[in-house]
Amino acid sequence: LMRQPLLTVAERSRREKIEGRIAKIAVELKQLNQQRVDQLRQQVVSQASRYLLALWDLERRHPDSIFGASIDNEAVTTCARKHSVNPGLLSVWRNALWTLADDGDLLSVPVANLGATGVFTWKSKNVQPLFNVNTTNTVVRVPGTIPPRSVAVHPTPTSGVAMAWKSPFSGQVRVTARVSDAHHGGNGVEWALEHDHGLRSDTLVSGTIDVDKSSPRSLNTVSVTSGDKIRLLVLPRNDNHICDLTRLELEIEEIGGRKRTWSPERDFVGNPQQGNPHSDAYGNADTWSFYMLPESQYSGGRRRVGAGRRQHAVVQRLLPAVVSDAQLQSLVAMTDRSASWPIPCKRHSMRRPRSENPTSQYHGC
Repeated sequence: LMRQPLLTVAERSRREKIEGRIAKIAVELKQLNQQRVDQLRQQVVSQASRYLLALWDLERRHPDSIFGASIDNEAVTTCARKHSVNPGLLSVWRNALWTLADDGDLLSVPVANLGATGVFTWKSKNVQPLFNVNTTNTVVRVPGTIPPRSVAVHPTPTSGVAMAWKSPFSGQVRVTARVSDAHHGGNGVEWALEHDHGLRSDTLVSGTIDVDKSSPRSLNTVSVTSGDKIRLLVLPRNDNHICDLTRLELEIEEIGGRKRTWSPERDFVGNPQQGNPHSDAYGNADTWSFYMLPESQYSGGRRRVGAGRRQHAVVQRLLPAVVSDAQLQSLVAMTDRSASWPIPCKRHSMRRPRSENPTSQYHGC
């Protein structure tokens, strides 16, 4: 048989040269694209104040929809042109701030034997909210009932309370969670299981439970990066925190790898006084944290589970760092004077919290 090459030596040489040029062009295109990304990043950083001012202006004109899906692209484009910013980047800013993750304020006041011997509590300087840990092997009444070696929380009418686990690795985890009413009375609570990653927070599951009821045991597989947080939170239902003591159950299993497992019972029920944040059983610092949710996560005194978070308070909190009072006053002069939003200031509060009763550690049950 006679074998005839499909390509001559000359043709093969030309093909190799063409493939070499294609590879070179691909590298150059990749470099040009990276240069464009770097330029865009520098532009975003250098114009941060413009974008924050534009967002604030946009919200003044659309206070009911700025952080929701209902605002139209035309309004964003018009505002972007007014402030000389890129409409697409303004939308990116808006979407990022819509779900900006907020850990809230750590409960920093430790109290031993609160309500019953063997109950250790992390709380704020106010009477509530409370993060209770039953360190004993028996059921305790505080009032309300906390099973052996378990945790239970109590919100206030205007603030929720949460427990968070911070991932010490990147990979996949299996998350099991449940909340249960622990005190007969009241009207139940709202709750949510969330995944905080970067600037964003995703609600994995949420709902309400009635008096003497428990949520279904939820099971979620989540991809996490080191530093991500899984948090389980409880909120008052319809501003009513009467008898809202609620048991939290949370277990996190590493899928593959070292197959580690985390839970309150394993990691901190035996020594909750170690601190907040608290390490895990594997020696990872700051794995667990317990905190109250800020008022800015509430609408009309009540945070809507799964809804956009900071809303107007996000822009208010960021503005003072990059924008002068003179610039704000100038913007106000240009914008609608009938707008209802106040001028942002460094310590602006959306609404004043309800007063707490200092005479009872379990005010409102």
